[in-house]
Amino acid sequence: RILGIDIGATTVKFAAVTPEGSVAHRGALPVASAGNEQFVAQLASVIARPEFSDIDQVGIGSPGPLDLEAGKIIASA
Repeated sequence: RILGIDIGATTVKFAAVTPEGSVAHRGALPVASAGNEQFVAQLASVIARPEFSDIDQVGIGSPGPLDLEAGKIIASA
C-alpha cells in the first residue's frame, strides 16, 4: 500500500491507498506549528500508526518551495 501525505498551511491530510486505488484509511491533523523538529515528529507519528504498518511507499505533497535534487522541502506555505 501507499501512504499519501498532503502538507497544507494549517492541516496535514493523509490516506493509505491500495494498489487497486481504494482508500483504506484516511485522516487529518492540524499542522504542528512549534517548529521544524516538532513537525517532522508529527509526520513520523503519522507514518508509525498501526493502520499504516503495511505501507511500502510514502508520497508527500507540499506547497513548496522544494529542492528536488536534495529531496528536501525548503519551506511550506
